[in-house]
Amino acid sequence: MRHMLFSTRQYPHLSYLCVGLWLLITLWTQTSLAADVSVQATLSDTAVYLGDSVVLEVRINGVRDPELPDLSLPNVEVTSEGGQSFSNSSISITNGRRSITENFGYTARYQLRPRQAGVFTIPAITIEHAGQTYSSRPLQLNVQAPEAQDYLLVDVTTDKPSYVLGERVTVRLDVSIRKLVVDGNFLNADPFFPNEPPHAQIPWFADLGDWKTSNLETFVQPFLNQQRAGFYINDYVDQRSFFGRDRLKFTLPRQTTQQVRPSGTYTYFTYRLEKTFRPIRAGTQIVAAVLVKANLPTLVDNRGRARRTERVIASSEPLSITVQAVPSANQPNSFSGGVGEFKLTAKANPTKLKVGDPFTVTLTVQGNPDSLLETVRAPQLDQQPDLVKDFKIHTDPPAVNTLDDTTKTFTYTLRPRHADVRAVPPIDMAYYNPVARQFRTAQSHAIPLNVEPSATLSASDVVVTDTSKPKSRLGRQLADGLLANYTGPEVLVPQQSRLQFTPLLGAFLIVPPLAYMFACLGQYWQRKRHAHPERQRSKRAARTALASLDTLDQQADANNGTLYAGVQQALTGYIRDKLDLNNAGLTVDDIAHHLRAQGVDDDLIHQTSNLFHLCDNARYAPGGLAVTQHTDLLGDAKTLVQRLEATPLGQRTED
Repeated sequence: MRHMLFSTRQYPHLSYLCVGLWLLITLWTQTSLAADVSVQATLSDTAVYLGDSVVLEVRINGVRDPELPDLSLPNVEVTSEGGQSFSNSSISITNGRRSITENFGYTARYQLRPRQAGVFTIPAITIEHAGQTYSSRPLQLNVQAPEAQDYLLVDVTTDKPSYVLGERVTVRLDVSIRKLVVDGNFLNADPFFPNEPPHAQIPWFADLGDWKTSNLETFVQPFLNQQRAGFYINDYVDQRSFFGRDRLKFTLPRQTTQQVRPSGTYTYFTYRLEKTFRPIRAGTQIVAAVLVKANLPTLVDNRGRARRTERVIASSEPLSITVQAVPSANQPNSFSGGVGEFKLTAKANPTKLKVGDPFTVTLTVQGNPDSLLETVRAPQLDQQPDLVKDFKIHTDPPAVNTLDDTTKTFTYTLRPRHADVRAVPPIDMAYYNPVARQFRTAQSHAIPLNVEPSATLSASDVVVTDTSKPKSRLGRQLADGLLANYTGPEVLVPQQSRLQFTPLLGAFLIVPPLAYMFACLGQYWQRKRHAHPERQRSKRAARTALASLDTLDQQADANNGTLYAGVQQALTGYIRDKLDLNNAGLTVDDIAHHLRAQGVDDDLIHQTSNLFHLCDNARYAPGGLAVTQHTDLLGDAKTLVQRLEATPLGQRTED
């Protein structure tokens, strides 16, 4: 063992060699991660209708944690949808030399919803990194208003154009669809196909900015599971459906109305949706346009069967709502921003103390469910004369705690000025009542206190005066203890550094960089496996669809509507997984469009559309539409999947 221990004095270059080896491995693993910096911006669609939204994707290459720019565009509502980091690596060996190339960066997504029709220019997205500026190319977005027609009308209104802060705002959506006529009489049935109802994009269906509103799950309950046909709204799906992909249908209350149009007076079924909001601050709120798309039967025979169908698109105009601030006239000094109806209580701790001792006063502000707790500020106690006269109020802001949607507390620190103080006087807090349109004042009760005179120190309590030379009592402990000062050469201890190289020290120097290198390689392979989940889903699409069809073959009867629904869902899921489509549902026209874009021949597209129409007609027959019989539906569906796998659509798994 004695021969295995040696010092750096005997081998002066050994320590430098170990450190150099460690730095070489570390630098090698780090420099292999270099990547070019660039910014790319793309739009999910470059031409949309007013009321539609598009996704702007900003891909920043070569920067791990970039500072994202603040994106704002005139007449466009911009909502950040977050983002995620990406990283993928490749290892190549050429003439015995290995190189690692890693592409990494960050992808940010924004939802853009134009507020008016026209051509919008999205300027270059710019970031700064390492003293350099990088920019994307500008983009253009064409927003067009739907063509005028009389079959489908969309209107969004409120009770009045402006409100006072604290008032409720009810936004009302009316979707009017022309009634169908048979032999001069109006049909009482909904004038749309139940299996392919109108699709409404309602931006404010869940929320409207930061305005308060009811819980979405509670709000939608009256519109679900109704006997009458419903609407598709946004992209909400029923997770409890067979594949978890069926869109939810919302049945809206309807009434018969007559409306005068440029081409004449028509009778409509008007479907209404109302939602109430509570603004929490003054200002102007833009209610984005609502877009409705539908395939409507515009002509039926005497048995109610559709003879003509038209694709109709309509949108509302954007709506501007003004919320006025609380009146400044006759505003009390104790006004703290509260709007609604409030109660004020106070509590002190402790209540027995001496002059000058600090104690806390906690004010609890409690409002009713209609009150705006967000607007309540901390009451200014230094503006209360009775309180300032007897107490010193700390200038630090009070501690604020929101207990629930209706209760908030403010905790202050006070000190009594003299021993004659007997109580904390009542504290006032003014608020504005929007119903009565006047200011009111909430007042707490007085809090009894027991204040005693403070203790005093004499000179003998601080300085020892019974010796020839006064000495501070407070400094007497400095001769010993933790705070003592030690002097003299004996307190100096010689320090010698002697580094001995051992196998344990060598392992300590070499193992960490090697472990770091293997961890990087392990991360690379793990990210490579999970970087493209859509490819895995695309590879499994045919197998999943065929398994679903086999399950239906065992469980469903050919005359049962469940069979047709299951076949339609299996084929729709196959196409969506193959093409990595984000939308929850697909129409027959959408499916034909996507297949044609993938290079599938027209004959196979026609067979696919016929099979989907067959399932639709079998499940629904609105107004007496005939249902076509089919003897080998499952066999045709399986054959269709296998034939699609042999087309360019099936080759997507190799991308």
